[in-house]
Amino acid sequence: MKKFFAAIIISFIFVGVVSAFEAGAAKISERNNQNYRVLNGFDFANYVGSEKGLEVIVDNEIKKVITDDKKEGYKGKYAVIGYSQGGERSLAYATRLKAQNPEEFKRLEAVITVSGVDKGLKALEGGFGPLKARAGEDVNILYNGYEAVKDVSPIFSIAGGCVEFLLDVHKEVIIDKIGEFAPGIIDYVKAAWNGGTENQLKELYDMMPNSNFIQKNVSVTEKKTAKRISGYNTEWYWDTSFFIPLLKTRQVPVYEYYDYFYDSPKFSNDLPVGYIVGLNSNTLSMINSKNSTTNESIARGCLKAAEIGFGAAQVHYIGTCVLLYGLFNGNVTKATYCNSAREWVANIDGELNEIKNSTQNDGLVAKESQFYPKTYFDVNTNQNKEVHSKVLSTSDIGYEEFPEYNHMTISPLDNEVIQTRIKDLLNKTRRK
Repeated sequence: MKKFFAAIIISFIFVGVVSAFEAGAAKISERNNQNYRVLNGFDFANYVGSEKGLEVIVDNEIKKVITDDKKEGYKGKYAVIGYSQGGERSLAYATRLKAQNPEEFKRLEAVITVSGVDKGLKALEGGFGPLKARAGEDVNILYNGYEAVKDVSPIFSIAGGCVEFLLDVHKEVIIDKIGEFAPGIIDYVKAAWNGGTENQLKELYDMMPNSNFIQKNVSVTEKKTAKRISGYNTEWYWDTSFFIPLLKTRQVPVYEYYDYFYDSPKFSNDLPVGYIVGLNSNTLSMINSKNSTTNESIARGCLKAAEIGFGAAQVHYIGTCVLLYGLFNGNVTKATYCNSAREWVANIDGELNEIKNSTQNDGLVAKESQFYPKTYFDVNTNQNKEVHSKVLSTSDIGYEEFPEYNHMTISPLDNEVIQTRIKDLLNKTRRK
């Protein structure tokens, strides 16, 4: 139970395709019988900080494809499928391949991203600081709640059961305790907590929204300013349209200025691109996809037990305050701590979405980060303008939605439904 808090806090942060790679090495599969290769996600379990970023990985992937195809004597076309972090890498693959070898680029027939971090991981928007602040607030809430429960009676620890997930854990070492639950992930969490530099953690910095890597190789997100009516003021004026001036009132609009953003892709507009978007935002459901003795049902049962334990302790502290003596020994504060912790575990899904910085997501990646729209609305001209034209989609929205799949279960490596959809999308361009 001591480890459960770790599971709750970090299960949303990084769940990726796990395999061992050296820093900067290619993470691309062999070409399959559908003539596409999968660019795998971030190697959370084995990540070691490095100054080598995604450009190094992408260039190595380009070299691997060219070398392997030459060895096999294959001169035909192929597609690349980017899963998770592979999403932004696959789009960068297209950009860099065209710049490095235009003839080889002609063989690339399409790119499709699957739950791709195409625009960067929204949880990292603004860098490590905001993530640390959001997670740190939750650490304090649960830590203070547990300390208050522990001070009541051992009975509450037994009755609450799962409240013991913070037993013997100090705030200063909670991040270290996360490593007991998920070795390897601790490297990233520590980076966020302690603030690693870009040279030390280049690959991670490249995953941040608007990173230098994304702006150079994937897309530049540009800002425009527009104005809109925010209200009206009443003003007096002299109406001189008559022989005798009349004093009248009129409503004058008040404007406010705001920024909006549009995307300018770096990858070729002639390249067919498709997006498969996962929308099962239930982070705890990803526990079921892992090799773990814990599943979502057990996790939610523990959360309910913790909620009961925090609530019981809160009632106890309120009761002592009614008896007056509790007003003078900090019990009001402890009751508040218990209530805050109780509300946190009761609203676990909302709390995790807050840390993910997104209400619509696949349990890890925000919906809006998983695709680049076909068009954007320019409020200054009141017209839709094109972002990129050759979008592979079976619908008018420009991407494929899968509400039933989270970031783990949507994997194109083993999800047959997703594999079929990839085949369908590729057939749309292969028929031309």
